[in-house]
Amino acid sequence: MFGMELYELFNFTRQAGLALAGATSLWALVFLWRARKSEGEKKKALEWAANRLLLAFSVAFGAAAFSWFVLWNIWPVLAHEGITLFPSGTEYRSAFLLTAPLYVGWILFTLGVLVCRKFRKEVFARFLLWFYGAQFLVVSVLISLYAWTGSALGGEQLFYYFHGFHSIFTLGTVLTLDFLFLSTRTALSLQRHLFPFFPAISKIIFIGFGLDFLSVFLVFDTAVEFSARFFMAQTVVGILIINGAFMAGPLTRKVLNGLAEGRLLAGTWRYIAGVAGAVSITSWMTITFIDFFPRTAFSYTQLMGAYASVILFGIVANFFIARLDERHLASMAKP
Repeated sequence: MFGMELYELFNFTRQAGLALAGATSLWALVFLWRARKSEGEKKKALEWAANRLLLAFSVAFGAAAFSWFVLWNIWPVLAHEGITLFPSGTEYRSAFLLTAPLYVGWILFTLGVLVCRKFRKEVFARFLLWFYGAQFLVVSVLISLYAWTGSALGGEQLFYYFHGFHSIFTLGTVLTLDFLFLSTRTALSLQRHLFPFFPAISKIIFIGFGLDFLSVFLVFDTAVEFSARFFMAQTVVGILIINGAFMAGPLTRKVLNGLAEGRLLAGTWRYIAGVAGAVSITSWMTITFIDFFPRTAFSYTQLMGAYASVILFGIVANFFIARLDERHLASMAKP
């Protein structure tokens, strides 16, 4: 229907799952590393964030592992800017043979560790830093090596590496950022210690953007496709750049200045943050989603209409969440 196949949906969930698993592992690793050099409230906040991210990691791991079982050797490769490059059947099978043992080992190891956590929480806590470090390394390989040309440094192979890996820095990191924001939206003490990391996180997102553009230049001459997907992707990329600059600049300064004065983001700025967040997460999900549906029959207008509708839904949802938070904070302020 509409030129979409079921396997394409599972391919998308595998990519999104690996991206989020890699990003949560990366930032939890950063938080735990910094916690080792911190004391008091800051140390507790960073350790809390690392443990909180285990929830998002577990969901992402489940999505990626289940999708891999469904997909097996179906691995179409599509680039965000509307560049389409399909590996040959041989490249699919070669990558599958290379990564299958790693996938099996990753799934068994992760399941074993998560089950052991239920019974040996203290031991798990001591090795959490190493757990996240191992996860980031393994997921980085899995998300990057989904096609194998036989030449480790060839142009097409480098395209596959960068196009896969950048999703950890972009889609996965945006989802991680939003998860942390929602998890701490009424906790001033947690925001005071976690939000100063957000400017650095935003820089990593733009580095991921750069990796994606670099990958595209490697295959642009032979793989450009001017379609509704192409022009949709260009539009969303432009929106992402503008929205990202706003979030990394004026919005971040407003949040950090407020925290320095002991205030949570409130009033009009709180709703502005909600709109920017809805645009960010919807845009990255959209630009990844359309990658995996190359034969879609939707026109540019239909694609943009669906995109705008999802953003509107996110804004409305954020509005209600913000109102609930305001009532909660008001009730806490009453004597």
